Amino acid sequence: MDESLAERLSRYFDKAGLKFSSVKVLEESGRDVWDAARNYFNDAAHFREDGDLVSALAALEYAEGLVDAGRMLGLISAEHTGELE
Repeated sequence: MDESLAERLSRYFDKAGLKFSSVKVLEESGRDVWDAARNYFNDAAHFREDGDLVSALAALEYAEGLVDAGRMLGLISAEHTGELE
């Protein structure tokens, strides 16, 4: 059975929440990356509340990508780095 967009989004929010709860800023320049990621995460939640699930998913993926990029650059750390698949 195919997973609905709402179900997938809910699962992604759960996993992203774990990752985001473990973020630590390691370098001062990582603060901007982390702030942008949190803003996208909050936007995603707002879109989801408004029923705009496509925009919510897009914003959530941007947020998760920023955390991953910051981690790869050594600007932030995140313990929960599992795929959101």
